[in-house]
Amino acid sequence: MSQINDVIIKFLEDTKQGIINDANSEGRGSSRVESSLEIQNEGDIYRLLAWQWIESIWGRGRGKTQNSAKGSPTLREKLEGWLGSKGMDKKLAYPIARKIHKEGNLLYRTGGTSILSRNISDAKLNKLSSELGVIAKKEIIDIL
Repeated sequence: MSQINDVIIKFLEDTKQGIINDANSEGRGSSRVESSLEIQNEGDIYRLLAWQWIESIWGRGRGKTQNSAKGSPTLREKLEGWLGSKGMDKKLAYPIARKIHKEGNLLYRTGGTSILSRNISDAKLNKLSSELGVIAKKEIIDIL
């Protein structure tokens, strides 16, 4: 099973690096999100973990607010932290948050391309499945 594990690990490492490379090449890189990408395994179970809001940044975007429940921290507070980390005026957080609440973020509004879907696509998963099938078939034949 070692060869199967090696193929899975390589797939996950390539996927992780592809996501990071695409984000950086589009100017959407984020060290916080990048550092959250982590390959984990427990026995024969492998996972590529990420920050829980990665889909809002590198996926489909954040849609407009659906209900009035306040998050903790609020979107405005998150934006204040982000703006501060970039050396920008934190007063911009309120109008930005209001725009996002009403219309969603720019990625959502423009139907932008998803960094995640480009790197975790059906084609790539089918290729992985085929590679694993060839290895498994060979291992079964070797056993017989």
